[in-house]
Amino acid sequence: VWGNIGNQLSCDIQGFMYVTATGSSIFYTASLSLYFFLFIRYSWPEENIRRVEPLFHLTSICYPTTMSILCLYGGAYNPTSVFCFPAEYPPGCTDDCTRGAKLEYP
Repeated sequence: VWGNIGNQLSCDIQGFMYVTATGSSIFYTASLSLYFFLFIRYSWPEENIRRVEPLFHLTSICYPTTMSILCLYGGAYNPTSVFCFPAEYPPGCTDDCTRGAKLEYP
């Protein structure tokens, strides 16, 4: 990609941080929405909310971090048009991929 500076290690770091931060942000937003839904709509007492709060934090941190580690282990972080992200390399490859081959998203 024109203007890129770095190597595979910097791409791996950028991809890892991007996937972890974006995933955590999505899960924390969902957790906050669920919190307000339970608190306002169903009038959950603070005691019940405190019991599920660790689950909110656990899923918001552990799931994105696990996905990022799996992508890192599988060599999936590769340059795309703008930044490093889980993708095949070279772009558009099918059977002759050097990195990130056979990526399937859940």
